[in-house]
Amino acid sequence: MFCGRCGTNNPDVAQFCQSCGASLPAAGVAAAPAPSGDIRSLPTTAFGGFWMRFIAVIIDTVILGGIGGIAGAIVAFTGSDDAASGAGVLATVVYDVGAPVLWGAHVGKLVFGYRLVTADGKRLTVGTAFLRYLCTYLSAIVFLIGYITAAFDSRKQAWHDKIAGTYVVRAQHAQK
Repeated sequence: MFCGRCGTNNPDVAQFCQSCGASLPAAGVAAAPAPSGDIRSLPTTAFGGFWMRFIAVIIDTVILGGIGGIAGAIVAFTGSDDAASGAGVLATVVYDVGAPVLWGAHVGKLVFGYRLVTADGKRLTVGTAFLRYLCTYLSAIVFLIGYITAAFDSRKQAWHDKIAGTYVVRAQHAQK
C-alpha cells in the first residue's frame, strides 16, 4: 500500500510507512493511489526541502573546493596560472554534470537520501545535467533569488530545476 504522505510503497500488512513513519490505513480501507510515474503527482513531502538542499550545497562546495584546489595545485606546478584556474573550472563542470548522471545526485544530496530526476523519475542525461548546471548561474545571478524560490515552490524547484525540468526527490521515488 502506498503512503499518502510520501508515496512510498509499503507491505499491505504495515501499520506505519517504512520511509516517513506516517500511519497507514487499516486493511480494507482505501489507501493512497500508486504514484503515476510522473514525479509531479507526488505529495510535497516527497521533494527535497530547501534547508536540506542548502546544507547539501555546502557539502558539495567543500568537496569542490578540495577537488578544484588539488587540480589547480597540480597544474600550477606547470607554472601557468591560467591553466590552474582552468583546471578548477573543469573540475567543477565535471562534478556538477557527472555526479547526477553517474550517481543520481551530487554527494551532498546523496548524504540526505535525495536524487535528481526528470519528471518521469529517471536519472538525468548528460544534456539535462549540463543545462541544469548552466542555469544554476541564472539562479544565483540576482541575490540567489532563483535558489530562494525553491523554499516557496510546492515541488521545491529552484529556477535551474524549472528550466531543466528536474526535481530533487527522496530516493525511493527515483527509478533505479
